[in-house]
Amino acid sequence: FLFDVNCPDYKYYEFRLAEEERALSQAKDSQSTTS
Repeated sequence: FLFDVNCPDYKYYEFRLAEEERALSQAKDSQSTTS
């Protein structure tokens, strides 16, 4: 399903990936501001 852009699973996968990316950058931001 990874290569089928029209597949709902692919959209869900992309959505999860974006969420993780945002969470990661947010975690990095809070870390740098704390130290």
